[in-house]
Amino acid sequence: MVFRRHTSYVALGWQTGVLAAVVVTPMLLPEIGWRGMFALGIFPAFVACWIRHSLHEPEVFVAETRQAPKESALKLLVKNKQTGKLSLGMVILCLVQSFGYYGMMIWMPSYLASQSGFELTQSAV
Repeated sequence: MVFRRHTSYVALGWQTGVLAAVVVTPMLLPEIGWRGMFALGIFPAFVACWIRHSLHEPEVFVAETRQAPKESALKLLVKNKQTGKLSLGMVILCLVQSFGYYGMMIWMPSYLASQSGFELTQSAV
């Protein structure tokens, strides 16, 4: 139960970060340019590294990993024909989703700028 709650916090944090970027980018981009925005993106990485470094593994997890047989996770993904087909399908679904999302987010602002005459900051909104 706790795992699901923390997973939802991660998902909400990601979406909150995207919304913050949408709000902050039109204000800061004309002032500091794309290089400044790129440099600003390093701060969330430092925060993530600090959080990861300050966390410890729960005792339950440590105890289970000591008792569990050492089997490669990659081997588990293809342990039989049905699991292999399911794993391949999940990889394909994830690739389609990622390419679709990032393709749209990278392509759409430049398309709006060229076809509709929007500036880059207007197309982000």
